Amino acid sequence: NNGQVAYQSVFHSHFHLVPRYTSNDDFKMIFKDNSNKYSPDQLKEIQESIEQHMGD
Repeated sequence: NNGQVAYQSVFHSHFHLVPRYTSNDDFKMIFKDNSNKYSPDQLKEIQESIEQHMGD
């Protein structure tokens, strides 16, 4: 889903980080937008933490 073949006009990679707790945790994927629960400063902190832990 990346690059010209995906009709992207701005080429970029896209990641979803999905936590798992055990292999049989009965995990089901449900996507909701909870961004309104965080302030812009909190979202920035989360972003910086993810960037720091992803490395170079």
